Amino acid sequence: MQVTLKLNTPDAALPGILSDRAGMMVSPTAVKASAAGNLARTPVGAGAYVIVSWADGERIVVKRNEKYWKASRPYPDGIEFAIISELTTGVRSVTAGQNDLIYQLPPRQKAIVERSPNIKVFNGPTLYVFQIFINWAKPPFDDIRVRKAFNFAIDREAFVKAALAGLAEPAYMNLPKSHWAYDKSVAELYPYNPDMARKLLAEAGFKEGTVIEIGGYPDQDAVQREEILIEQLRKAGFSIRFINAPVAEASAAFFGAEKRGSGLLAAWTGRPDPSLTYSLMFTKDAYYNGGRAPVPPELEAAIRESRASEDVELRRKAFSAVQRLVMENAFVAPLAFQYELVAMNKKVQGYRPNLLGKPKYDDVWLES
Repeated sequence: MQVTLKLNTPDAALPGILSDRAGMMVSPTAVKASAAGNLARTPVGAGAYVIVSWADGERIVVKRNEKYWKASRPYPDGIEFAIISELTTGVRSVTAGQNDLIYQLPPRQKAIVERSPNIKVFNGPTLYVFQIFINWAKPPFDDIRVRKAFNFAIDREAFVKAALAGLAEPAYMNLPKSHWAYDKSVAELYPYNPDMARKLLAEAGFKEGTVIEIGGYPDQDAVQREEILIEQLRKAGFSIRFINAPVAEASAAFFGAEKRGSGLLAAWTGRPDPSLTYSLMFTKDAYYNGGRAPVPPELEAAIRESRASEDVELRRKAFSAVQRLVMENAFVAPLAFQYELVAMNKKVQGYRPNLLGKPKYDDVWLES
């Protein structure tokens, strides 16, 4: 029952990485038996629950794994996930007692669920950050002055209030304040300053009125975020046009071979170890480096250094260097860390929010 990994270099991030999707174990027997390709809907793993049924777009039913490695867990005998695409209907199903809990609610739902006397609400910070991914290999963002101007032109405090009903933390880097590796000094690099943005654009020879195309998504909340950013950036001399498409299509167009647009307004969901976040976005051949453009050698060295020791203080120091190099080069325009918003009836006990924003039900139970 032991696995031994032999590495070329020390990697303190590996346990955290393996605690997430990369470390999820699947039955080799089930893989071999899934010639029909139905493993995705009849999974066999080592987790806390066993799949009972899966009806696409309707309901997923799981039951307790009696052979789970952690004694006395999970608490629930089973869970039924009702897939309800209409949020208002989903919230109503919880207030009416048809379902016990609803998660990943948008901020505009907070006032609604708080008005219900039989509902309790949990919210807290997550690593889920709305941001504009930047292709710094492509004009106009191949000029660092334009990238810096872009960051100075965004009023993150106003963005949080207008787009997220105040239920978020303004983002000045890819880690929130509550993260152990957060560096407060980096958060001071880009205060809202449209005058500085205009000055940098003038130094770069950027012609006002030049249209910058940025990818985005067509849903109501995404379009609202776009409208707020268009107005903020206009005040600093930027003209932005969003090209909207469904999530998979927009992401493939920007990160894939097409390299459509100079940026993409999307989100980064976070990772258990921050070194994975930075290596997936800010190394030369990383998929989420839209232009596959080079980065300063000292940045890649700092990312490696952040994984070289298990000492938290040494790692914190390395991450300070990583965060500062990313933001001094303005390789991304972070906007806001979304809060987890969960509503549940008062019978639900033991639920705890977490930074990853991924609900965990092992320690949750229903009060009889």
